[in-house]
Amino acid sequence: MNKMGSKMAATDLDARSMIITRVIDAPRALVFEAWTDPRHLAEWWGPDGFTTTTHSFDMRKGGVWRFTMHGPDGRDYENRITFDEIVRPERISYRHDGAEDSDAVEDVQFHTVVTFEEGQGRTRVTLRAVFATAEMRDRVMREVGAEEGGHQTVGRLAAYVEKQARGEDAHTLIITRVFDAPRELVWRMWTEQEHALKWAGPRDHPLVKSDHDVRPGGKWRSCLQSVADGRDLWQGGTYREVIAPERLVFTMKWDGEDDDMLITVDFEEVGDFADEGAKTRMSFRQDFLPSAASRDGHAGGWASTFDRLAEHLAAQR
Repeated sequence: MNKMGSKMAATDLDARSMIITRVIDAPRALVFEAWTDPRHLAEWWGPDGFTTTTHSFDMRKGGVWRFTMHGPDGRDYENRITFDEIVRPERISYRHDGAEDSDAVEDVQFHTVVTFEEGQGRTRVTLRAVFATAEMRDRVMREVGAEEGGHQTVGRLAAYVEKQARGEDAHTLIITRVFDAPRELVWRMWTEQEHALKWAGPRDHPLVKSDHDVRPGGKWRSCLQSVADGRDLWQGGTYREVIAPERLVFTMKWDGEDDDMLITVDFEEVGDFADEGAKTRMSFRQDFLPSAASRDGHAGGWASTFDRLAEHLAAQR
């Protein structure tokens, strides 16, 4: 294509596009994570006054998210999104393609690419929605206020993740620790059962049994035992993301409880390796705790657990 053709194509794309950009005062991993679970999405998706109910959610290439947006006027809006690309934690591409469902889904079709750029602990989110024609874009912006709704939605996302980043959310626990050990070794502590049995669990409830299949979709199950009375506490979950030696994401649920919690652990190399030896910053986040009291109780348990991890790492060195 010649320069004139390229310029015309770019002009046509701009005429069909709606672009929204916002810098959010939270790390990219946290902002990206807010798009990956319907329980997160329920907290911020949609313009001001809207709530969202998810019916099915399959975040992978070709996967579909079906949901209903409930407007402040009482009207329900059925929606279907199909994911085209997920590049964690950089980009999400999806199509709002509900025409096949006729009256069951809002008949507005567009393709959206959301990018996440990190700098100094903040994240620039850019959302670009491309419609089939400039006329369709203009109609949606005019009749339903799509541009203002988009700004409000991204604003709700910012408020949600910034509150989490500050540790103010009663349902989120954030702990950061720096260990005097290389990242690969800290990773092994988390992923190899023979090591986990030597540090996992608080001092008063150490891990005594463990079965971990550390891969995406793999299951894990373990037992903590009370030092005081010998009572067993069983828990388990599923690994969602395993990126060695950088990140672990897995669900966690105590036996007898209904809802899963979500744990995200990031491992970052820090320090002057030549002079001080390798160090690792571990950023731990636990989402979907049932209450502030539960968050505070887990905080004490994890603090004791990570003290034991530091001691075990020292023994390895």
